[in-house]
Amino acid sequence: MKKYWHKLSFLQKNVLLTVLVILTLVGTMGALSFNMFQNSMMSIFERHSFETGDTVLHKLDEEIVRDVTKDPVAQREKREKLTEKLDEATEELNSVGQTYIVGAKENEKGELLIVDLSTGLANVVEVRPGEYYKQPDLWMEAYDKVMSTKKANMTVVYEDALGTWVTILEPIKDGEGNIVALVAADVDASIVPSTKEKFIIQGLMFICISVLIATVIQFLIVRNALAPLRDLREGLRKVGEGDLSIKLEERPDDIGIINAHFNNTIEKFKGIVDKVKQTAEQVSSSSKELSVSTKENSMAVQEIVSSMVGVRAGAQSQETSVPKYLGIVYEMEDRIEEITNAAEQMGKESEGMEHHSVKGNGVIEQAINQMNIIQNAVQDVSSIIYSLEKRSKEINDIVTVITGISNQTNSLALNTSIESSRAEETGRGFAVVADEVRKLAEQTEASAKDIAKLIRETQAETEEAVVSMQKASKEVESGIKLVRSSGFFFEKISKSAQSVTNQVGVVSSNSSDILQNSENIVRVVNELSLIANTYANSSNIEESMKEQEMSVQDIAELASSLSWLSQELQELIGEFKS
Repeated sequence: MKKYWHKLSFLQKNVLLTVLVILTLVGTMGALSFNMFQNSMMSIFERHSFETGDTVLHKLDEEIVRDVTKDPVAQREKREKLTEKLDEATEELNSVGQTYIVGAKENEKGELLIVDLSTGLANVVEVRPGEYYKQPDLWMEAYDKVMSTKKANMTVVYEDALGTWVTILEPIKDGEGNIVALVAADVDASIVPSTKEKFIIQGLMFICISVLIATVIQFLIVRNALAPLRDLREGLRKVGEGDLSIKLEERPDDIGIINAHFNNTIEKFKGIVDKVKQTAEQVSSSSKELSVSTKENSMAVQEIVSSMVGVRAGAQSQETSVPKYLGIVYEMEDRIEEITNAAEQMGKESEGMEHHSVKGNGVIEQAINQMNIIQNAVQDVSSIIYSLEKRSKEINDIVTVITGISNQTNSLALNTSIESSRAEETGRGFAVVADEVRKLAEQTEASAKDIAKLIRETQAETEEAVVSMQKASKEVESGIKLVRSSGFFFEKISKSAQSVTNQVGVVSSNSSDILQNSENIVRVVNELSLIANTYANSSNIEESMKEQEMSVQDIAELASSLSWLSQELQELIGEFKS
């Protein structure tokens, strides 16, 4: 039953439930109506029956009834009069089938005395007046009520061989009010079941017609009311097939509102599907890009791992070579420090040479003054002046040598500057240049000593010539010229010495810079040594990069899986028609 119920459509279930409800209501109302009709009919029938009983009772002479009751057989004449009255009542009253009179007292067997019978009844029954007869139980129930209430009563409707009846029992009392006999009239009650049958048939016809009409009306109403549900069912079927373009008819009733909600839901779902579709496309594109990127990253990581292996090997080699370079740099630092010290010493000596040149220039000035004083005696010392001239030539030659040395010193100083700029690459050439500078400085010192010696000799000869200057005025003038020429050369020597001093200062400054740079080189080499040690221990980094390579491969697999899932999602979304 339950399985069959689930197979019914909603319309069928609704109509069936409606029919059941109508049947229940109509059945209940019919039962109530039938009960009311039965009660009303029985009330009318009872009233009619009691009126019939009273009519029968009024036709009888109660005194005769009391007398006949005492001895029905002995009181034959009176009993015949009673029989006539009973037959008369039966003939006059169409509803009465038969009448009879019984005694009020039961015998030991519970039987009642038959006092008299109507002729029609006497012809169909075997019992005779004066005999006792056992009445049916339902008759005896009415008898008991009469005896207890001392009022007329009636039986329920019953059937026997003669028909359907209701028996009215009217009590006959004596002078003291005691019931001595009962007048019974069998009233035809066939109208009661026939009327009930007609009522039931008519009621059933009414119920069937009402149910049919109500069912048809309910079917039409429900069918019209459930039309949106049919549309909703069809819409759900299409949505189940992936068609999201469905739009149901909306109505202002409750079910129509459901269709409106369905349309709104489908619109929202369509929007969600579109967004999911776009997202799936983006995810697919991103997953492909991620897959490509992870492959590129995997290749890059592999290259990094290979590079790390090479870096570690190079770092180990560098770790071995750095101490050698560090020793070379330390040695170069010592040589540069020696060059710096030598340059400082040469600078000091050049300053001394310049100082002496200045003093020599001052002496020449004094000599010129003295020559002016002894201008008149110059002629007497011509021979001395001639000797002085020769000394002056020698001085000129020495000055020429000093000038050449100075020029060479300038060239060497320039070479020293060039070589010092290359000191960061190699320090070999600078050592050679510095050695040449040292030699030139020694030559310059020797020449300066020779000049000093010649100057002293010239001073001595000049003192000897002072005495005869008055006599050698012309020679003095010539000597003045020569001395002035010597002063000019001394001035050149002073300038050359100043230039040498400046160049030596530059060499010293550059040497200091080179020394500082060499210290920086030492620091950098030490840092390179630390870096080499660090890269030599790069096995942990290599292992980490290998782990990262594995992680990148895992990401690549996940990206491939994500791409497959996004394609599957796109296929699923493609089943929906928007």
